[in-house]
Amino acid sequence: MKLFYLFILILLLPLIAINAAQSVEWKSDSYLLLPYNFPWKIYDLDPPWYSAMAQSKALPLLIYAYNMTGLEKYRETAEGILNSFFIEVSDGGITYKTDKSGWWYELYAKNDSKHPKVLNGMLWALVALDEYFKATNDTKAKFLFDQGIKSLQENL
Repeated sequence: MKLFYLFILILLLPLIAINAAQSVEWKSDSYLLLPYNFPWKIYDLDPPWYSAMAQSKALPLLIYAYNMTGLEKYRETAEGILNSFFIEVSDGGITYKTDKSGWWYELYAKNDSKHPKVLNGMLWALVALDEYFKATNDTKAKFLFDQGIKSLQENL
């Protein structure tokens, strides 16, 4: 059964990565966000809004696609997504930063909405940051991961 899933992953991964690379919203030369273009009223979110979990789901896929194909657009898109974790929610990003208690990566992020600090999205972000670091040795990913762990220790 594992072989079947591996086969499907190898077939579908490039298609998923191409879609992610084409669906992004570059916010500057250095970071990008994957927008949700529908309202989510329970959290007072009007489109576009962003999610650390969406960013996290795309990040490892893009690195895997880059490693499989060598196409720079996948690496560049993954790096842009990684850089989005440095942008605060108040600036249109996905992160709540504090000086002493780490950084929280928000599942439902928009400046003028509720600040729910959803654990599920935070945990997916940490898994993706760790995978990215292990695949690339990019110290930015390690820094972001460490900030997230610090936030979990302070908030749980």
